[in-house]
Amino acid sequence: MLSVFTAHFHHQTPVMTMKTTALNLAVIILCFYAKTAAGDVISLYDSSSASIPTAQGWIYLTDPLFLPEAQMALVEQGTELNSLPNMTDKAGFFSSMPPLPAYQPGLSNPLDRMEGFELVFDIQLLEETHIREDRAGFSVIVVSDDLQGIEIGFWKDAAWGQERKFSQAEKGRYPEAVQIKETTRFQLRVQSNRYYLSVNQTPLVSGPCGITPVSEFPTTSPISCF
Repeated sequence: MLSVFTAHFHHQTPVMTMKTTALNLAVIILCFYAKTAAGDVISLYDSSSASIPTAQGWIYLTDPLFLPEAQMALVEQGTELNSLPNMTDKAGFFSSMPPLPAYQPGLSNPLDRMEGFELVFDIQLLEETHIREDRAGFSVIVVSDDLQGIEIGFWKDAAWGQERKFSQAEKGRYPEAVQIKETTRFQLRVQSNRYYLSVNQTPLVSGPCGITPVSEFPTTSPISCF
């Protein structure tokens, strides 16, 4: 799968990770920022600085850990993460890796879903593959300080929320005007027990938060993209 994405996050550390199921992704990360309920905007990654996320406080991990075929490189638009060479490879960027303390600059405060927060990201999803209806080549996880949150899966024609049983829940198809292979802005807002996803400022899908509280990484990480 090939994806390009820029993300803006609230209150916490963004994360990019990968899944254990067979799927492919190639993503170009343009930027990340966090927006708090108080209106504060925190830059987490900015590709205009011509540097990769690890130079701006992100953790990069792959599976396998050694000699992965998945690749990460700085390109003109930003940072490209590409797992197309091998469908079983996993790779991603993480804002934190519990139990280690978060070191992503500007994300010392946890995400509070009762207070509310928003994650904004721009992506170009050039290609995406998955082998099951409850999996996506590219996903974003947002987790509150109480380990409640939502995982959003992105396909070439739709985005959907994952429920607690790790199956597909609500799904919204992109409007005809949305060209997902071009830079597309998503806004993911979490308020209390619900999430709201918009694309290019148009409401797309919403539903209950679906991450079951667990103590395993990456669902203990504030934000994950994979």
